[in-house]
Amino acid sequence: MYALDTNTVIYFFKNRGNVAQHLFSLPPHEIVLPSVVLYELEVGIAKSTSPEKRRNQLNELLTVVRVLPFTENEASITAKVRASLEQAGTPIGPLDYDDCRDCFNQSSHFSNT
Repeated sequence: MYALDTNTVIYFFKNRGNVAQHLFSLPPHEIVLPSVVLYELEVGIAKSTSPEKRRNQLNELLTVVRVLPFTENEASITAKVRASLEQAGTPIGPLDYDDCRDCFNQSSHFSNT
């Protein structure tokens, strides 16, 4: 399973890099979208100069990928990962923890291609 991060989806929408080529090589049922990434994309659409275009792209993507929820278990996993990374002196962005939590809980490969 491949969990997409926000930048990967944006690159896909804007046809940057080899993201589209890579995603099209995967079976759609293998691709998931963490709920926090969906949130970030929704914020981006709200701020976009082309909101209708981006909304259509997101809606199309949502017809073929599964959105991973944020549950109590994921909250616990996220907190432990964050604490561990901060104690090691290698923290990451606050929303990136949520992406990682989804991957750990769902045995996914985190894709920030």
